[in-house]
Amino acid sequence: MAGAGRPAVHILESSALSGARKDMCIHHKGAIYRLKITRQGTLILNKQRCRRLP
Repeated sequence: MAGAGRPAVHILESSALSGARKDMCIHHKGAIYRLKITRQGTLILNKQRCRRLP
């Protein structure tokens, strides 16, 4: 819930990002991050060191 003078936080369903996939990559400020959904349904976000976008 947003407080006085504070904007509401935008909430996304994880399925809106990943669809039916169990992992996806996110490009943020020149780095690649992998978001993975585990078998237990939790999320893991790791920074990828080996790949960069041109």
